[in-house]
Amino acid sequence: VVGRDRMPLAAVRELLRSSGVFAYPCTFAETSCRAAIRAQVCGAWPVYRPLAALAETVRGGVAVDADPKTAEGQDRFVAAIVDAMLRPPSEGDRRALAIDAAAYHDPWSEWARLAGVQKRECAEVTR
Repeated sequence: VVGRDRMPLAAVRELLRSSGVFAYPCTFAETSCRAAIRAQVCGAWPVYRPLAALAETVRGGVAVDADPKTAEGQDRFVAAIVDAMLRPPSEGDRRALAIDAAAYHDPWSEWARLAGVQKRECAEVTR
């Protein structure tokens, strides 16, 4: 998913839910990141740079502590993304991240409601 223009949140949710990885090699000090929160709630596994508030905003996934503007940083990000795609987390781990992210960041939002639906679906599968 590459955001270029505005799109309805329902379309964003569907794209994120169908994505396996949320790659976010941030190059500036975020104070928060709605895109990372939404990606997590939808179950996309974050591969990110834990810069500034992203260290707290992102609740799981793979932290790549490298500058993506350097060749070494780019190599490390590519390796982490490929690894996450070749060895994806379990569906249970993705759902747990979604539920945690929603509860932590915005428990009254539409995104939290979506995570609640995922939690109920997960409980039904494990019965």
